[in-house]
Amino acid sequence: MHQPMTTVLRVLRALGEPTRLRLASLCLADEWSVGELAEAVDQSEPRVSRHLRVLAEAGVVMRTRRGQRVCYRAATDGAAAELSRAVLARLEAGDASPARDLAAARRATDPAGLPRRSRLGRSLATALRAWAAAEPPAHALLVEPARIELAEVLAASVPRLTVVAARSRARDLLRALGGERNGGSRIVASLAQADRASVGLVVVDHSDGPGAGALAATLASVRAGVPAARAFWIAARYDVLEGAGDKVVAHPIAALRAVLNAAGLTTDRLKPLEADGEHVLVAAGRAGHAVEGAA
Repeated sequence: MHQPMTTVLRVLRALGEPTRLRLASLCLADEWSVGELAEAVDQSEPRVSRHLRVLAEAGVVMRTRRGQRVCYRAATDGAAAELSRAVLARLEAGDASPARDLAAARRATDPAGLPRRSRLGRSLATALRAWAAAEPPAHALLVEPARIELAEVLAASVPRLTVVAARSRARDLLRALGGERNGGSRIVASLAQADRASVGLVVVDHSDGPGAGALAATLASVRAGVPAARAFWIAARYDVLEGAGDKVVAHPIAALRAVLNAAGLTTDRLKPLEADGEHVLVAAGRAGHAVEGAA
């Protein structure tokens, strides 16, 4: 079937860039989030989002919202969709690149409830590893991890790790951690089920979570449920802190300090982290007194 010249040019221009061709091929195979596609082609999420916008405007891919996630897949209707599928069908069957991209995207796919992987997750894991190495705890408590990398760091460096994961499937998270490691890693559905007596470090991960109010409630629950814990490491999204409470606060750092103070925690330093356009504040502190060089 013949296509209008404008459609042909638009599709060919969209597919005439290597990364966009790879993304279109992936979207033809399945439906993916931006993060999964970014992981597959090893580029930043903002860059991949720009490529996807070009493909969507050309009619090659379509955008669908799945709850909190925005996903992309190959368009199914229209002249552009028909032409792009014909072009992608001409890719050499023996070319290993599409298969490698597809395998990488599959690895990045999140099982239901399993924290996702990202460059920001790796940056947070690096910061946590460096801080915990100075005073390694015997037992750490990780509360509702949004970044699987944090669980991996603690599972590898702490003799005992308890993960409170009410919203995650325990089986999947344990598999991601490599299974039970000499009884050292355990997943529980609530704080009440955790062995809290020996916890020395509590890690609260709100890097993907709601704002200051939810973080304050989590910290209050942890402080009440684990009174012996002295060291805390906290990650919170920068943008949600900007709208803490009923009024916009002067600065997200001030909002996070207020949340920590209300929970009886103090720190003399907060560290901002940024990756792929995501901004997070990291705070490290102790109950009742300041920490030197915390984050």
